Amino acid sequence: MNILILISGYLLPNSVHKRGVRCLAKHRLPRLGIPLIIAILILNNITPLAGLAIPNSTVFAQEINTLPLNRIGPQWFLVILILLNAMYCC
Repeated sequence: MNILILISGYLLPNSVHKRGVRCLAKHRLPRLGIPLIIAILILNNITPLAGLAIPNSTVFAQEINTLPLNRIGPQWFLVILILLNAMYCC
C-alpha cells in the first residue's frame, strides 16, 4: 500500500497540470471515495454483526450499540490518498 501511495503522489502533479484541479477532483474523488464508503459501511461491519450469531466469538450476546462498527480498518490507505491528493490540489 505504501508503494501505491508513493506512485500516486509521483503521478499526481502531471495529472493536475494536464487536466486541472476541477476535472481531477471530479474523477478521482468518486474513484477513491466510493470504495472507501462501501468498505466502511458494508465490509467492516459484516464481521462484528456476524459475530453476534456465533457462540464462540468475542462479541456474542453483546448489544449492537457496543460493537466496533463503521471503523476505517484496513482502508486507511484510501483516507491517506484522498487527503494527500486534496492537499496537493489546494
